[in-house]
Amino acid sequence: MCALVNSMLENNFEEGIALAKYTNEICNAMFIDTNPIPVKKALNLMGFEMGPMRLPLVDLDETKTSYLLKVLEKYKLIVK
Repeated sequence: MCALVNSMLENNFEEGIALAKYTNEICNAMFIDTNPIPVKKALNLMGFEMGPMRLPLVDLDETKTSYLLKVLEKYKLIVK
């Protein structure tokens, strides 16, 4: 995200747009459920022990977790 913002601030729009397109799917995946549920799940899947959700929030369901896992693997944020 830092590189994306910096490229846009430096008027390097070609690089900024390329980075925005690259991060778009990851950003969308972070909002498949109420924040911070997908973010915390992603960090747990990446090996950062963030612990369980606290009520009233609940863990991400299996379908959404499967989708999130595929996105993280696609961008090599976790290796299976």
